[in-house]
Amino acid sequence: MLNLDDKEKCLFEHYKRLIESLAFDEYDILGFLILIRRHLEGNHPYIREFADLIAHRRRNRGIVMDAISAAIDSAYETEDGSKRIKGYHGIQESAWRKDVEGVFSELEIACTEQTILDFSLCVYSITQYTQYECRGKNGAHYKGIIELFQNDTDELSLCTTEGERDSIYVCFAKIGKYRFNKMFPKLFPSGHIQTAVETFREEGILHLRTMQGEVII
Repeated sequence: MLNLDDKEKCLFEHYKRLIESLAFDEYDILGFLILIRRHLEGNHPYIREFADLIAHRRRNRGIVMDAISAAIDSAYETEDGSKRIKGYHGIQESAWRKDVEGVFSELEIACTEQTILDFSLCVYSITQYTQYECRGKNGAHYKGIIELFQNDTDELSLCTTEGERDSIYVCFAKIGKYRFNKMFPKLFPSGHIQTAVETFREEGILHLRTMQGEVII
């Protein structure tokens, strides 16, 4: 367990009950990550990355910033025989799942596959439109933003882009499977979710919807 003070223990028990009963949405996960953030230190690097960017939606460092900088430095050149951008390191789904399971295990929070999917959906939704900008040691200017994509294999992706009209999108992380609304190809033909979203629960099931009320998941 983390070394929580008495007030943090009270707050933690609240979030633990919500998580274990699958009663949480992204607003709960935002509070949960802020609560545990200072206790993560060097452990659980991916959870810490998202906790940091949730606390500071405009960042100048971290795993995402490093990936954006590498893509710009390489001019989006791909490695031989692959679609991978040189120097660009996102988060593999297996590594993300291991980190989530590790945090929940350390915190003694019961975790199922549905817990991981719901938790990830909340984190992805919160992360939408977070911004990154820094100056490199060489004086170069790096900037980027995270946006959401969905595909026909039921995966949800976080993609980085420089945010210009002709900017390339690079997949930073993805997870699935989710039950997408069958209308989603008509809502977002390219898979690019081009409007702000939020999670909500209906009859215990976590969903993702646009701010206009269109249900995506």
